[in-house]
Amino acid sequence: MAEKFTKRLTTKEIFFYNWGSISLNFVEGVLFTWIMFFYAPTNPGPDDIVYIPIVLTGVILAFGRIFDAITDPLIGNFSDNLKSKWGRRKPFIIFGTPLMIIAFIFLWTPPVAGESMINVIYLVSVFLIYFLFYTAIGIPYDALIAEIALTSEDRVKLTSWKLIYGIIGFMLVALAAPLYQNLGPFKMALIVGAVGFVTMYMCLPGIKELPVEFSKSDVRIGLFDSLKATFGNKQFLFFGIAIILLYMCYMVLLPVMPYFVTVILGEEKSFTMYLQLEFIFFMVLSIPLWMALNKKYGKRRLFRVVSLLLTVAFPLLFFIGKIPGIPITTQAFLLFPLVSIPLGGFMILSYAMMGDMVDYDQMLTGKRRESMYYGVFGFSRKLGFAFAVLSFPILFKIFGAVPENDLGIRLVWVMLGVVSLAGFFVLSGYKLGDSPEETRKIMGLDKK
Repeated sequence: MAEKFTKRLTTKEIFFYNWGSISLNFVEGVLFTWIMFFYAPTNPGPDDIVYIPIVLTGVILAFGRIFDAITDPLIGNFSDNLKSKWGRRKPFIIFGTPLMIIAFIFLWTPPVAGESMINVIYLVSVFLIYFLFYTAIGIPYDALIAEIALTSEDRVKLTSWKLIYGIIGFMLVALAAPLYQNLGPFKMALIVGAVGFVTMYMCLPGIKELPVEFSKSDVRIGLFDSLKATFGNKQFLFFGIAIILLYMCYMVLLPVMPYFVTVILGEEKSFTMYLQLEFIFFMVLSIPLWMALNKKYGKRRLFRVVSLLLTVAFPLLFFIGKIPGIPITTQAFLLFPLVSIPLGGFMILSYAMMGDMVDYDQMLTGKRRESMYYGVFGFSRKLGFAFAVLSFPILFKIFGAVPENDLGIRLVWVMLGVVSLAGFFVLSGYKLGDSPEETRKIMGLDKK
């Protein structure tokens, strides 16, 4: 029987599969750390050019991310129903990777050296191409988590290693700061693109898809029916809304960091690297903690704890530079770990919980629709990003983001505390267990 199919996670799968996480985190991290600062610096230095006003840049990024979010379930459904000799997921990674990298490089070549509507049209066009192929890679790649790891223990293990590899990618993001300052944005993009291309292809030997009789990939579900079943899953709606809110918090950190470093700390752009490396260091340190806590308390309860910790930690960043007797950079290094530790838990738990969601959906529909669920999961994450890049430029514009008036940057942290609290309350509706057996019992399916 398909439901009785079991397999355990192998070392080969862990080692190779997670190279893709290095690639996607590196490329996306560099893009969203520097692209807004590149097009719209609020305190431009001698080598900086304002290509597009900051609020309009935020609107463009949000529009691109919303387009990206809309394509997520479309790509997910396409992948779930694809029949090829390479499987349902590999073709997207093989053919999408070079096209994504080319688009990424062209993002750093605006045609006009100054504010121009031509730059607006150019950025919108290239962004849409980039996002299309990023989705074509990312959704099938993430969907493989629920195929490679079939037990709760294996999923937490795989997503923990995925975070570790992703952190390696994020460490490379930190190293991009001196490349940006010393070589310039375009040469930085060439180096990032080359590394992203190689590391994405490194994941291919670790991909072993489920047999047809278990995945039910021979059973086709139309896009409308698949979307209806997905959004009709109330448990996923609670989870998805929480992801929108908490991922917004995570994604605001990347583009705000260069503004925070140059305006509030008064440091060079390259100093961003040190804060990012510290942020990564504490995320890594937190991984054994979250894995140990998961064994004792479970993913559902811990996810709410993460939200509550972020609710408290984010507003504390408002006071960096206002504490007497302590150098401002020391204050930053002391307070940022309070955010990075719970965000480490968020990254581990959210991806692991998606596997539980796929199991629950199979109980309801009889088919494993990993890519559709990870597609809608991606939709939620990208809506979170869209809200992020729309919100903080408005705060910058209204309240200020220059050395003489930095209130707009500080209010970003207060906003994120409120958003995290909203995520905490939304998660009260999420009930799924850590195993199919526990979920059946909680949801009353064992009586049917």
